[in-house]
Amino acid sequence: MTDPADPNILPVTAETAAPTAEGTGASPEPRTTSTPAHTAMPVPLKTILDGEEVQLPPTWTLLGEGYLIHRLLMFARVLDRENSRYFQQDYDMSVASWRVLAFLCIFGPASAADVSQAVDADRAEVSRAVARLLDSGMILRNVSPQHRKIMILTPTDAGRALHADIAAHRKAFFQELTQDMSEAERDGFESGLFILMRRLLRMRLA
Repeated sequence: MTDPADPNILPVTAETAAPTAEGTGASPEPRTTSTPAHTAMPVPLKTILDGEEVQLPPTWTLLGEGYLIHRLLMFARVLDRENSRYFQQDYDMSVASWRVLAFLCIFGPASAADVSQAVDADRAEVSRAVARLLDSGMILRNVSPQHRKIMILTPTDAGRALHADIAAHRKAFFQELTQDMSEAERDGFESGLFILMRRLLRMRLA
């Protein structure tokens, strides 16, 4: 059986098809249409973790061992979906709203532009998050005493209480997520992420 992905196999066209009866003296052969074969979808990768079968995304190993960034992006997408589900179900808020609230509670009052730059988020996304936090009474917005055109965001007491509650749960979640990694593995992972981020920022500025 031939491999449809083999680059040495040419598709059936008018140029590559077998000669017809014209000019050969042979009886004409019935013309058939070749239907291109489709590559089979990858099957989910299953592994055993603590005696329980765990199913990884089907494309986890699709691109081979050299595609570390591909798997890193897949992990980030799965984690982002889990975060979205958690914040929506438990707190009726978006991940973006949490990031804005967390920044203000940790670093203090700031403008929406400052928050957007600090968390490397789209300004429109931050603006929507700010609007939701204002509506829910988690933050206040006031004119900056230094610059009348700049609006400063400040967490309310309710916002600080919500941040403290969520932060405790997030810490427990991250500890559970990394519990199978040794201290050396966590340090190595942290170092690797720093190296990748440094290279990416250099590429962005190039």
